[in-house]
Amino acid sequence: NLVNLSPTQAFAVTKKGEPSLIDVSEASNPKMIPLPDMAPCPFSAATPNFAICVTSSGKLSIKRISDGKLVYVRQESEPPFTYVDISKDGKHIAVADKNGRLVVQQLSDGTILEDTILQIDLTGLRLAAALNAGQLTPEEMTEIRNGNKHLVKTFSATTLGFSADGNQLAIAMPFGIVKILNLETKKTSEILTPRDSAISELVFSEHGVLLAIHEIGKIETFEVFKISTNERLANISLSGQVKPKIFPLANGHGYLTIEEFGHIIVNPVFEKDEDFIAYLAHEYPDKLTPAQRRAYFLE
Repeated sequence: NLVNLSPTQAFAVTKKGEPSLIDVSEASNPKMIPLPDMAPCPFSAATPNFAICVTSSGKLSIKRISDGKLVYVRQESEPPFTYVDISKDGKHIAVADKNGRLVVQQLSDGTILEDTILQIDLTGLRLAAALNAGQLTPEEMTEIRNGNKHLVKTFSATTLGFSADGNQLAIAMPFGIVKILNLETKKTSEILTPRDSAISELVFSEHGVLLAIHEIGKIETFEVFKISTNERLANISLSGQVKPKIFPLANGHGYLTIEEFGHIIVNPVFEKDEDFIAYLAHEYPDKLTPAQRRAYFLE
């Protein structure tokens, strides 16, 4: 298995689970550096500057490549994790486990920034969805039969995603629920639009104003929401694209989708209204027709 760490470095793992760093920063002198402190490594992944190893028994090891330091180790004795994410700047890590616990901490010194149990209020359609999915215990089923129409139940996170500055964490949970944790204020909000698809990615815009939600169901799409208002700005079909991944544009003007084979599509969705107006003025130097104005929700 081979995954990129940077333009000149890759994380490689042999079939025997032996991890190594491949460094081609000197083209005339490529190096393969063993990483024995991460072995065994039957399952591997990487983000920029971080190599990740997971054993079949659930041990998680993360090494920072820039200084060679093993910055995080989660032992087998702890509850199995469901998702791990590292902030883009490499300062924070978020780990969700099967018991519904979410821990966010600083990688530099292990300081815990958030330690919470994720819960969902089940009423109405959410309660019906949990019932139909077999997510309720016999005791909870008895409560429902006795007339209780409201349950608060612990669930695990299925997907996590940090904002670029590491101050916000998006959390996907069962039944299409997406919560946003602000690590500065410690407040949690929720994207309220219901959905029944599996969520594979949560991608903030470059400045953390928007959130793209990549959904895989009968139709593969990504929706873009303005976090402050909960307003859905776009619902973009990904049908026909092969295993697309979503990336934010650095100027805050939208997202790229990049297919497995390299096909790139730019999707303009703007953090600032004035940037949207400027985009329209550039693309449509003549006055917009009434139909175009209606299409862009300007009237």
